[in-house]
Amino acid sequence: MRFRVPAFIILMMVAASSAFADENDGIGRTISYSDYIAAIEKTLPELRVNEMDVLSAENKVKNAKSGSDTALTAGGSAYSSKQYSSINNRGDVKGYNYYAGLSKTFSSTGTTVTGTYNYDKNSYSNFSSSSDYSAYEPSVAIQISQPLLYNFLGKVDRYSENDAKMQLEIAKFQLQENNKSVLNAYRKLYFQWIMYKENIENLDEAISNSNILKEQIKRKVSTGLADNDDYQSAVSSVLSYENQRREYLTAIKNIENQMSLYLDGGTIPDEKAFNEIYRKAEGEGLSDVSFKHTTSAKIMDLTMKNYAYSKGVYENTLLPEFNILAGMTKKDLSESQTYGAKDTDYNVGFEFKYYLENNSAESSLKDVEIQIKALEYEYKSTENTYKKQLLSYIESSNGIIDQLENKEKTLKALESKLATEKRKYNQARLSL
Repeated sequence: MRFRVPAFIILMMVAASSAFADENDGIGRTISYSDYIAAIEKTLPELRVNEMDVLSAENKVKNAKSGSDTALTAGGSAYSSKQYSSINNRGDVKGYNYYAGLSKTFSSTGTTVTGTYNYDKNSYSNFSSSSDYSAYEPSVAIQISQPLLYNFLGKVDRYSENDAKMQLEIAKFQLQENNKSVLNAYRKLYFQWIMYKENIENLDEAISNSNILKEQIKRKVSTGLADNDDYQSAVSSVLSYENQRREYLTAIKNIENQMSLYLDGGTIPDEKAFNEIYRKAEGEGLSDVSFKHTTSAKIMDLTMKNYAYSKGVYENTLLPEFNILAGMTKKDLSESQTYGAKDTDYNVGFEFKYYLENNSAESSLKDVEIQIKALEYEYKSTENTYKKQLLSYIESSNGIIDQLENKEKTLKALESKLATEKRKYNQARLSL
């Protein structure tokens, strides 16, 4: 246990990665480190909260697909009216109309297709110039609109869905970072739990030994072999150890209270985990990892990719709208009820629209350009901070390992010194 308290800083760096954790099933009275992490991951509500961000991003992807939804329209009406063909020729017109249609925009090309079916029936009566009759007018029409400049090949139509997909990928990486941040606190807590437990055991031994020494000195004081100040020094040592124990006991109770929310009552940590992970950390140390391989860099790279894509879309929105139109209608007019369509009509055309002052599109493009530039600076700043901190951690780790080696040598020297002083004390050659 001589390494455990000084090694705590290095241990936390290694424990944060959980690279050395083993997988085991089941939770007993003594819980292994891997089982502890598994239990925390299963029950910790903060992790479920973080997952909501990913679910929200997934839902936004679904919502973004709405631009390509197929729309069904239908309706009908019945009517009765007076109609005048001349001053002396008027009559009654009755009839009905119903229609149905489908429309869909294909975001991959920007093409909008609309198809409709229409059916009319008109009954004419009481006209002086003709006998009563009925006319039926069925028709089927299809209309296609294709953009050639603005939204060419569906560049604007696809933006919402593609942007939502990119945001989902970013949210998944961010979930890893958020969960890692939350779990690191509980990883640290596990080893603090062990450390405080070991400290209490060591203090119990120290208190026991100090009480034995106190009683020995008390007897020596009564026989004149020791002075009162020696006895009071021993009393002070016992009280000091008891105060330290009280502090550690409070700390470990606070940890156990937190653990009780996620673990069965009476569970204790596996003390071997501390030394096992420390020994692995001591042997492997910390390595230099390039910033571009970190999750933070991947999030920023995805964000930059999204900005670059957005810039291309906003540049397209500055173009004028120029769409070509084409349509075809199959229709018929008959005195008998029929659903046929003998005649065909065609139409071809175009529509053009240009904003002389396109402030909204220009502002959006400028905004994304500013975001790209800001992210470039942020990336460089974050990379520099990462490098400085990593180098500091590596140097601190190497320094602590060297210090621990010296402390081991010092402890051996102190043990030898203590053995000699005990012998001198028992021979009355050394005061307390």
